[in-house]
Amino acid sequence: MPKLHRRLSLAVASILSCVALSPLMATANAVENPQSSGEASNAELDSGVEAELGQFWDSYNVPSEQQKDLLEKLENGVRWDSFGKNAEPVLSEEQDSAAESVTVNRFADGSISVESISKPTGLNEGISTRSVKDCRVVSDNNGTQRQTGCHAQVNLGVISMGFYFDKITSPGALGRVTNQYGEHNHIIGGALGNHRLQKFNDQTVRYSADFDVAFRGFPVGWTAWMQVNLGQGNYAYTTNN
Repeated sequence: MPKLHRRLSLAVASILSCVALSPLMATANAVENPQSSGEASNAELDSGVEAELGQFWDSYNVPSEQQKDLLEKLENGVRWDSFGKNAEPVLSEEQDSAAESVTVNRFADGSISVESISKPTGLNEGISTRSVKDCRVVSDNNGTQRQTGCHAQVNLGVISMGFYFDKITSPGALGRVTNQYGEHNHIIGGALGNHRLQKFNDQTVRYSADFDVAFRGFPVGWTAWMQVNLGQGNYAYTTNN
């Protein structure tokens, strides 16, 4: 994944009209109710966990002192700000690359969430080294494009979630998701169950799963989710809890 970029989110790549955004954001901000089952993990942080988290934080320039504080929080069962209910980042950074849009949201305690969505590649450009992670344009009829293999992901360090989707886009019209598949996750010190990949409408698809086991202080039994939201044309972004 490239370093910092911000949202095609990944976040605000262009400004949509209030009329277009209102119904979309209402769905995007919906939060599932927490579940009550599950147990906290007694596993302590080992060198492998610390190394994996350190590599993630180093990739996005999280200061070493904040990294130490975040590891202490994790060991002591104190939830990071990035997992706080209704938590707002103190800073959001964007950087585009040819392959994807990335948004890095930074929270007061140094924790981060990294959101990414792949960008479409043009017709007849051959096989990309990024393979299926590319959002490939497979047809273009007077600006109306059919795109396949688009990838979206949100990474908070201890957990990352993502999936692939196909879509149809037209200038000045809301994009439409035509297929969603290939959901995936990576979690440190825990486990996820009851995975769901749900399409709420043509613009909104959510991947959610429940924490079966988690570090102390983290929301055991809580439903983690990330979703893709399509706007006008090629505008798209992710949201998560």
